[in-house]
Amino acid sequence: MHADPPEDNGEENYDPEEAKKAIERADPFEPRLKSIVGDSKIKMGGKTMQSPWVVRLVGDKTEYLTEAGKIVCHGVVVVRSLVWPGSFTLYQNGKQTTIYVGDGAKFSDKLRPFPLSPPILNEDPSEYAEFVLPEIKEVSPEELQA
Repeated sequence: MHADPPEDNGEENYDPEEAKKAIERADPFEPRLKSIVGDSKIKMGGKTMQSPWVVRLVGDKTEYLTEAGKIVCHGVVVVRSLVWPGSFTLYQNGKQTTIYVGDGAKFSDKLRPFPLSPPILNEDPSEYAEFVLPEIKEVSPEELQA
């Protein structure tokens, strides 16, 4: 939503309606509710393109009949956004909840939290020398008694 321009800014031929249209042309906004069908696929890495939405049914998928005669399912439909990592919409038995746990940054194929070639961790560090056990003197039973 854009703020309304001032009614009078001191100019002679100032029209607030024209000023509002100019602001909206410079900064257009998308409708809040729109279909997800038009969302473009996102690049997941290399040549892999994927839909920006993941829909899953998790939990118990069996439908049960309650004592009141109502059909319930304990499974939850989870809709996850890949464009906004951390955005989840949950649906169960006619109730819907949306949660967002993230940093407010859109997904980008260019930003990776880890290097493409992680370092090899199995090699022994070169800064440590080979450990040599000290010589152990064997003690006979006679020496122990003495």
